[in-house]
Amino acid sequence: MAAAGADWEDDPVSQQVGDMMRLSHARGMLPRCKETLSQYLEKNPGDHQVATCVRGLQKCLYDASALLVDLGDSNPEDQARLRELTKAGQEKLKLWQEQLSQQRLEKGR
Repeated sequence: MAAAGADWEDDPVSQQVGDMMRLSHARGMLPRCKETLSQYLEKNPGDHQVATCVRGLQKCLYDASALLVDLGDSNPEDQARLRELTKAGQEKLKLWQEQLSQQRLEKGR
């Protein structure tokens, strides 16, 4: 079974098809990922929602970094925009994580 997998991985046509599928999937996911990141950047969660927003934004940033890898060198404009959103998202995540830590400290008192 492992040998068959190795044969598939060594087959350049299969690799090319796999790359094309990943690229196609990434292009399809790109608008949704950019929209989701934009929505997170506009959010101002109440105290009880910060933890949920942190988890959601972490997943979205993870997805965005995977999309950037899958896109390779295609779509430089979309990649630049996604990188901008990702950077802004990371800053927002840091802010929310600090807010969450502060909440936990206050609850612990």
